Amino acid sequence: MVPATADAPERAEFLVAKAEVSQLAGALDKAEDSLRRALQFYDDRRAVPLAERTRALLASLAAQRHAPG
Repeated sequence: MVPATADAPERAEFLVAKAEVSQLAGALDKAEDSLRRALQFYDDRRAVPLAERTRALLASLAAQRHAPG
């Protein structure tokens, strides 16, 4: 849950942190959802470095999904 009092950039960072926790817990669908929501925020605001970082996290998540074991 994103804190209602957080400013928009803080919400996006919260979503990225939430995705990392979800990924560690094995909840890959939740992690992907959080990252996609953060990415939408960064893309909308043309925050290129943050969007690129989030895309890299999504790619890492996709690799984890397809890794054997």
